[in-house]
Amino acid sequence: MTEKLTAHCELRLAEQTRLAQELHEKMLQGFVSASMQVDVATDQLAEDSPIKPTLNRALVLMRQVVEEGRGAVRGLTLSHTPSLDLEEALRLIPTEVAASGQKVEFRLEVSGNQKALNPLVRDEIYRIGREALLNAFRHSQAQHIVAHVKYGFGQFHLWVCDDGRGIDKHTPETMRTREGGLSAMSERANRMGAELQVCSSPKRGTEVKLTVPGKLAFVNRPRGRFPWFRQQCHFKS
Repeated sequence: MTEKLTAHCELRLAEQTRLAQELHEKMLQGFVSASMQVDVATDQLAEDSPIKPTLNRALVLMRQVVEEGRGAVRGLTLSHTPSLDLEEALRLIPTEVAASGQKVEFRLEVSGNQKALNPLVRDEIYRIGREALLNAFRHSQAQHIVAHVKYGFGQFHLWVCDDGRGIDKHTPETMRTREGGLSAMSERANRMGAELQVCSSPKRGTEVKLTVPGKLAFVNRPRGRFPWFRQQCHFKS
């Protein structure tokens, strides 16, 4: 059963690599080329042209899609790096918003005895952590953001905390976008059997905490089953 599970997971990882290559070589490069053409056309318009604001908004959206696509590609290819590269991948996430000119202090902390993570579970942890960090950088208006990775004896923990304005349901589109990201993270956590908790207030900022049971998160455990891991690999006993 272990050999079959490994074989099925290797096939899935190979498929992820193929998808990442296609996304990068076809879709993302196409978006970059299109945005350059739109940028050139925008520069040729007069400043008072009624079309120029619309094209500028289109450029912003296209650049955002490209950045999100690059993040998705990094998530797909993370499976083929050593498991402890999760921390390095999380450190790189703030560079995705560096061009915005924000002055935010970011710190990544790691505690506990580092253990190898199951590749598919690690990918989901990365995607949840990336969404939490991007939400904090883009929407929280925080001065400090901290990501804490903890390798516990029987659990894996990831916290993302900021000292920003919190999540206010009465604020406009940007906050609704953030709430949508939190909903997507919660779905990912539930799907793999993990727990996601979100605490937020205007005075204390926002804390996102992910807890993954050790039997799902860590490899080389003599006991324990991986029902979500087996389901994701489409393995049938």
